Amino acid sequence: MKDLILTITGIIAYVLMIAVPFFAWVTHVAWWISLLMDEKLDTWGEAVLAIVGTLFFPIGCIHGVILWL
Repeated sequence: MKDLILTITGIIAYVLMIAVPFFAWVTHVAWWISLLMDEKLDTWGEAVLAIVGTLFFPIGCIHGVILWL
């Protein structure tokens, strides 16, 4: 029984290690698309963050998590 619980916990942790960064990056991409649609992407900083975060996955993940908070 203990091995089953550890296995299930490990599987959940593994899935979360993949899913959370991916969905944070998707949040980042949705952020800049919504800014483009509303024509609110008006500063160079936002434009650079949109491009860099989309091309470099870790930056987009960090920004996506910040948007969640």
